[in-house]
Amino acid sequence: LYYIQRFGKKLRELFYNWELDTYKSVDKTILAPHILGDGVVDMGVQQNPETIFYCVLTSGTLALMTREIDQEVTAWSRHTTAGTYTSVAIIPSQTASYDEAWVIVERWINGAQKKYVEFFENIEVPSRQDKCLYLHSALSFDAYDATTTSSTTISLSASSGSVTLTSSSAYFIGAHVNRTIRAINAAGTTVGQGTITATASTTSITLSITTTFNALSYAAGLWGMSVSSVYGLSHLNTETVGILADGLTDSLTRTIASESVTLTSLAFVVHVGLSYDQILFTLPKEAGTNRGTAQGKKQRINEIAFKLNRSTQNFKYGPNKDNLDDINLAITPTVTTLYTGILPPQGGGITMRGGYFRGAQVYIKNSNPLPLEILSIMAALDTEDK
Repeated sequence: LYYIQRFGKKLRELFYNWELDTYKSVDKTILAPHILGDGVVDMGVQQNPETIFYCVLTSGTLALMTREIDQEVTAWSRHTTAGTYTSVAIIPSQTASYDEAWVIVERWINGAQKKYVEFFENIEVPSRQDKCLYLHSALSFDAYDATTTSSTTISLSASSGSVTLTSSSAYFIGAHVNRTIRAINAAGTTVGQGTITATASTTSITLSITTTFNALSYAAGLWGMSVSSVYGLSHLNTETVGILADGLTDSLTRTIASESVTLTSLAFVVHVGLSYDQILFTLPKEAGTNRGTAQGKKQRINEIAFKLNRSTQNFKYGPNKDNLDDINLAITPTVTTLYTGILPPQGGGITMRGGYFRGAQVYIKNSNPLPLEILSIMAALDTEDK
C-alpha cells in the first residue's frame, strides 16, 4: 500500500514485516527529500510495463518513482513540460499491452491559456525508429497508415526504370509530381522507391524508380506517398516545435504557422510536438584512494565510455551543464540508427573536458526526440590523495 503522508511531501510504502510481526511504513523519498517539492496534489500508479508512480506536484511538474521490489529499486525522476500538469489518471491501453498515463496539462498557446488532455506513449522503444515519439503534445502523420485508411492498393508495370503505377482507388492529383512513393515490408524496411514524374489521372501516375521494387503490387499499409508539410496543428499554433521525420531529427526550432509546419525534406512518418531535454546528472563518484575515502577530495574524469541500449548517439556529455561536448563529434563513424553497445565502439574511452572538482560527476543531455537508455557509465578517474 502506498500513500502520501500528511502535508504531501512524503510517499510512504506500507507493508507487513514477517520478521518483526508488524506493519511498517517506509519513507520512499528518504534519499531524495526534495523530489516532491511543496507537496503532491494527485497521484496514479502504472503497473505495466513497469511499476511507476506518477505524482502531480503543486508546482505543476511530475515526480515519477519507478519501483521494483524484488530488485530493491526505488528510482525517482522529475518531468517538466511547456506548461503545468494538474491531474493524472492511469488506464489500460485499448490498443496495446501497457497502462497509459493520461494527464491534464495547462499550456499558454498563442497568448491564451488552454487545457489539454494528453497521454504518454509506451516507455518501451518501438521496433521501428520512425515510430519513436519523444515529444510533448505531439501529433503524428503516417503515410503508410493513410493508405490503410483508404484501403488503397497499388500495382506497377515494372520493378525498375520509368513505370506506370496504378492505384485501386482515386488517390493522386497533379500537385503530387516530384513526391516520392515508397514500399515497405512488415518490418518497415524500404523494398522499393521512386519519384512521381507525371499524373495521368487520379489512379494512374508515372514513376521514376530510384530503388528497385521487390514486387509489382503492394497492399494498403505497405506503401505510402511522402509529404513536404503537415497540417492540423491548431493546438500548437505559433509555438516552436520539434520534428522527427522518418526517424531522424528534422528540426527543434520550427514554428507552427496557420496550423501547419513545413519539413526540411520529404518524409513518410512525421511527429510534431513540443521538444524537451532528457537530463542525467550523476552523484559524485566514490572510487576510494590510498588514504581512504574519495569524498571531499578533488577528482577529474579523464576518459569516459557509455553502454547503451537502442539509443541515439546524438547527445551531449560533460562534467556539468556549462561544459558539454557532442558525443557524435568524438566518435567515428557515427550512425543515425538507434545504437546498442559500448560507445566508443573501438579503442579506449572518450576524452572528458574539465579540470579537477570536489566530487567528479557526469552530466548528460539529450535534446533530440529519440530514446536514450544508458545501461552503464565507465570512467577513468583521477583522485588527489591530499
